Amino acid sequence: MFWLVAVGLSALCLATLGVGAWRAASVGPEDVERARAATATHVRGELEALVARMRRDGERIAARPEVRAALAGDTTVDARALAALGGRRQGPRQSVEVVAPAGAIVAWDGPDVPRVVDPPPDSLRTQTIRDDANRSALAVWVPVTEGERVIGAVRVAQVVQAAVPVRNRYLQDYDVADAWRPTPVPFTIRFPAAGPGATLSGPDGTELARVDVGVPSVSALAAERQDTARSLAAVWAVLLLAWLVAGLGAWLAR
Repeated sequence: MFWLVAVGLSALCLATLGVGAWRAASVGPEDVERARAATATHVRGELEALVARMRRDGERIAARPEVRAALAGDTTVDARALAALGGRRQGPRQSVEVVAPAGAIVAWDGPDVPRVVDPPPDSLRTQTIRDDANRSALAVWVPVTEGERVIGAVRVAQVVQAAVPVRNRYLQDYDVADAWRPTPVPFTIRFPAAGPGATLSGPDGTELARVDVGVPSVSALAAERQDTARSLAAVWAVLLLAWLVAGLGAWLAR
């Protein structure tokens, strides 16, 4: 039984490497198109997930009693709402504003992002904002309601792209899509939507960005398949080593 398992794991390891080499050698035009389509779907899913997280953040803030009280008051800057926003954890590129129906800001936190909707919308709204500092940001508006009455809105903004005039070890361009590149398929995403490519929209139908997927090289796709096979083969190899060590330990314990 011991040697049967060892031989089986060894065979799995070799078979995985063999299949990986065969799949790498068989990459063709159909695989290139499938990889491009999969990349576009992946980027769309990442953007939808980001917007969904921002929406949840906005809904949680809209439900805070300090925020609701600030909007029900005289719509001046509210210290309790400011403290409530300042006490929450958020990323360095995210900002939050609590906006009264007439457009007055009663509380805020995070970097300044221009507001291009005034007065605030009374329903869920998404948008892309481009400012004079070569920054692009996503914004999600979440209405704050009291019964059936809208008493204000929460805007959650997230900087998604930024170009700095001078680059050094402290200042670098930023692109949220750099974290969305799990495959060797090149792509460019533009905020706001412009140029060629597939349109990426928010849950309200607003066009937020456009992704242009390039053509990956056959060698890059082949290397990816080989890397995947090697990773799986490494799992079988670790299991084989553990099995051999366990067998040796059992033999020495006799």
